[in-house]
Amino acid sequence: MPILVHLLTGVRAVGIEIEPAYCRVARKEAERLGLSGVSFLEGDARTADYRPGTVFYLFTPFVGEMLQDVLDRLEEQVKGRAVTVCGYGPCNPRLARQGWLRSEDADPEHEFKLAMFTGARHLP
Repeated sequence: MPILVHLLTGVRAVGIEIEPAYCRVARKEAERLGLSGVSFLEGDARTADYRPGTVFYLFTPFVGEMLQDVLDRLEEQVKGRAVTVCGYGPCNPRLARQGWLRSEDADPEHEFKLAMFTGARHLP
């Protein structure tokens, strides 16, 4: 997804992947395409540094407690900033139930369409 986002928009895109082999393949592909604005970090999304980001995309990489742990960390790190969180798949219902996220979509819980949420601004 980071490669596609970068190719379509030109923005810097960062992927986080816990599986080393997937990271290696993604890095190699970005290098093959000559994409200096794309990078892949090998690591656990539950401990990632989300502070530099403004748009986040979740493709149901995990569910349940692990997903909630990532959402809690993301919420804490983006307080007070305008952010967008996008989801696709079974993570959408969980995203729709986050008190700090808002969607103007009539059905943000739908699993088979892109759901977009804005982060509610928090007081520091």
